[in-house]
Amino acid sequence: MEEQMNAMKNARETVLWKLQKNNLSQTWLVNRLEERGLPASKFNVSDILRGVRRSSPADEFIQKSLEIMDSYEKWHDGFVQNN
Repeated sequence: MEEQMNAMKNARETVLWKLQKNNLSQTWLVNRLEERGLPASKFNVSDILRGVRRSSPADEFIQKSLEIMDSYEKWHDGFVQNN
């Protein structure tokens, strides 16, 4: 159980770090999540990323967020290399 909590904490921190690194806001992330059919509000996103909310939906949110951030970084890296 503790191992799983540490993994989720690391995942949350990774999402926050990637947002900051790429100069993206939590609102940007909320919009991308909604585009993928995962309803989210800025308040819920903030709570989840701070670790205030912990649940299966929060875990799904974190996993989708990591996928979105990875996809964005791949797109961004390709865009920069081609320009």
